[in-house]
Amino acid sequence: MKKNICIEGIKGTGKSTLVEQVVTDKSILKGGVSVFGITKPITVPDLLEEAHAKLTALRSDDLFLERLFIRRAVFNQLKVDKRAEMIIGDRSVITAYVTRWNKWGDPWYTVKRVSGQYKNIIQPDVIIWLNLKADEAIKHIVKRNKIRLRPDDETITLLESASDTYEELLKGRIYSKIIGKCEVVELKCKGDFEGLNEEIKNIIKYYKQK
Repeated sequence: MKKNICIEGIKGTGKSTLVEQVVTDKSILKGGVSVFGITKPITVPDLLEEAHAKLTALRSDDLFLERLFIRRAVFNQLKVDKRAEMIIGDRSVITAYVTRWNKWGDPWYTVKRVSGQYKNIIQPDVIIWLNLKADEAIKHIVKRNKIRLRPDDETITLLESASDTYEELLKGRIYSKIIGKCEVVELKCKGDFEGLNEEIKNIIKYYKQK
């Protein structure tokens, strides 16, 4: 059965870089691997993407962002190779739950709303959770981007909130009990990305053989 293994965590954990490194490993590529970057921008002409790029005010418009990210999810899922033995996700639908968990003051409303919006989007079978403290994540973000690309959602307060939500959803097993059955592998991050690279490869190889 095809497996969907996603890499999750707050901003600054190096998810995208790690995914890029992992999928170049020949032993992982064997049998076919397709990357699902669920939140990646749409790479063909698209009105919502154009509006997001040109109209700054829309970047804080909640309903607009909901529509944009659902559209991205649908677009990027269509790019997944159906012949691949394994899907490796750079984030997953859990990102939508994390970013919206406290949005309306009712997490269970969030579950209902997001689950309905993403009902046709691939759910992860395995979540590799990169658990990095918010203050360390900020250091990585600043180092990576001398000019902060998204200063509005890269504050220590929002990163701490997102970190707490990951703890609640994954360590508290709310996600696997209520939203979607999956296995969670937690990796405590301390900035050793080379070590993480090898550890993630070993986890993926394990699930490929399982």
